[in-house]
Amino acid sequence: MKLIELHRSRAVAAVGYETDTATLRVLFRHGGLYDYFDVAREIYDGLLDDPHPWTRYGREIKEQHEWRLVE
Repeated sequence: MKLIELHRSRAVAAVGYETDTATLRVLFRHGGLYDYFDVAREIYDGLLDDPHPWTRYGREIKEQHEWRLVE
């Protein structure tokens, strides 16, 4: 999965999205690469477009989607 860097975010270094599985991958600046499952494409697009992506979408993603630590 290709990750796109988010230079403006303090929390998130990069994000990626797999359309076939609706999996969002998030690389955090403090460390940790996580997959979040059954995430709508609109949330991924919002992360790419929002000036403060994790502030706006992070709570929703963490509370509504199962996740796993990738590394």
